[in-house]
Amino acid sequence: NIYRYGHAHAFVADSEEEAEGYALTELKRQLDVEHVRGKNLLEANAKEVNYTVELNIDNPTEDEIKELKVELLEKDETGAIITKKTNVNQDLIINHKLTTKQKDEPKIVEIEAKVYPKQYPNNSAQTVSYIRPMVEEDEMVNARGDDAHNEYIREIKNGEYHINAETSLDEGSSVNTVLHIIGKDGSKLKSIERETYVEDGKVNEVFNIEEVINEAKIDRTQIDNFEGEIEWQK
Repeated sequence: NIYRYGHAHAFVADSEEEAEGYALTELKRQLDVEHVRGKNLLEANAKEVNYTVELNIDNPTEDEIKELKVELLEKDETGAIITKKTNVNQDLIINHKLTTKQKDEPKIVEIEAKVYPKQYPNNSAQTVSYIRPMVEEDEMVNARGDDAHNEYIREIKNGEYHINAETSLDEGSSVNTVLHIIGKDGSKLKSIERETYVEDGKVNEVFNIEEVINEAKIDRTQIDNFEGEIEWQK
């Protein structure tokens, strides 16, 4: 069950009068963690990491959010792993300060975050972030769909979908940004492509959702969500 409330309406009728009643009951919802979103590559001097948690339900209550458990592991250069305590806040965000290391201590190179409801540990999602310089040739990292505030999207805000990434491609390099329109059955109804150029080591393209729907000539009732993609020549 993913619904928060149950409704009951009943009545009794006889030859003389009719009586009726109505009840509203708050239900226990099945809680699943569908995604944990965050940057897959952090700068070498990163001091914190942030993740956004996506659930199978809308508008989770404070108590439902408190049911979420976080397993966060920090791995250093030697392969040693430290388990850290953290939690999911009311905005479904994980804000974690990384362990401070001295200059002669092994540096943290990998963070793994797994989130699940405490009663259903298998209903989980996880992600991994790496800490290293972006040195590989023609590398594209942290590709993501953002809103105008550079946060991972849970819904389209301000009618815009931003496709962002950091890259080691040469300044001015051409890449292809694609916005896929996803139907109710999970299929791609239409894909809108635009040529974009690397600027200051970043890729950013903004799609106006209303314009995209009109260009695609699709009935908006058929649309479930949107997905972004970046294509480039290596």
